Amino acid sequence: SYITQIDKYEKIDDNTVKITTKEDYNYLPYDMSFILIPSPTAVKEKGEDFINSPVGTGPYKFVSKTAGQELVLEANEDYWGSVAKTKQVILKPIADSSARLAALKSGEVNWAEVTPPESIESLKADGYQVLLNSYPHVWTYELNCKTGPFADVRVRQAMSYAIDRETLCKDIIKGCGTPLSQFCYSGSPWYDSSAEAYDYNPEKAKELLKEAGYEDGFDTTFLVPTSGSGNMWPSVMNEFIQKNLAEVGINVTIESLDWNTLITAMNTGFEGEYADVGAMNSSYYTLFPNVFKKYFGSEGAFNIGGWSNEEYDSLIQKAQTAASDEERDGYLIEAEGIISEELPWMFVCSDMNLRVLASNVKGFVQPQSWFCDLTSVTVE
Repeated sequence: SYITQIDKYEKIDDNTVKITTKEDYNYLPYDMSFILIPSPTAVKEKGEDFINSPVGTGPYKFVSKTAGQELVLEANEDYWGSVAKTKQVILKPIADSSARLAALKSGEVNWAEVTPPESIESLKADGYQVLLNSYPHVWTYELNCKTGPFADVRVRQAMSYAIDRETLCKDIIKGCGTPLSQFCYSGSPWYDSSAEAYDYNPEKAKELLKEAGYEDGFDTTFLVPTSGSGNMWPSVMNEFIQKNLAEVGINVTIESLDWNTLITAMNTGFEGEYADVGAMNSSYYTLFPNVFKKYFGSEGAFNIGGWSNEEYDSLIQKAQTAASDEERDGYLIEAEGIISEELPWMFVCSDMNLRVLASNVKGFVQPQSWFCDLTSVTVE
């Protein structure tokens, strides 16, 4: 999806490449950060095995990978920029947050992503570095706008009023999330400050359900992840929201799937065996403007809920061909307003990106994105 607008490219000289897009398209600088350019010689030599022995141009070199266990990297001494201070980095996939915490406390790892929220205060007391930062990452439900109750915007709005985001963020996940009822977080240039806040209001939710013909409520199924890819603490968060929704008559059966199985379901969408599913729970970055079309455009590559709005489509088309960033941002704020009213997805909170580092890890700066600079990090 990041190269679809590129028509052609050509070498001008040893330091210049000319890229021509298919139409006026001001998202290209954002898309370029996701366009990976490997060594063509290595790709030709390694063929299908390139994925297991990649060659790139970053500050670290690939050493080895053991599937499901670890990825080993070493500093690239010939890197064109600042050479990394830490000579080796080992990445370990540990799906369970309690297991990550145990690995950190035992000294097996120096750094752990998303430990259990109830561990924060004890970790601080023990001298660990507990890092939080707001960043463009929304925890959400993709709703089935094709069939069933959520095809009615009043039901979607009722669901939003029924969620007690403040208690979830403050008490359940201990301040590791910020309540959010629209797509973009407040630090985004596309945040709509005039949008409905959907403060916790179960009585309003019941009124909307009655208007939509669901005075007695309804039963539905949500597919949720057990862990994976920035999904915070899906079990405890979904159980809390399940109770919120039950209070207004939306009775949710939670089906927990491992991350790869849920990805398959999301790629399928609300079709076939998933046609009667009401929602799928996951999390998404909102860092780039192309996500407005990708997630919510009528022809969007990941518009799995089937929501469509002509005015919205017109705005996002104007945005990507706008003559300036200011003009583009204005269109996207308008588009954000439509999303927040129509709620094709249910927005719950913006992640604060919890990570915990041992006291002997120095030089790391917590970014406002998933992209971390490891070149300045040292372990004493």
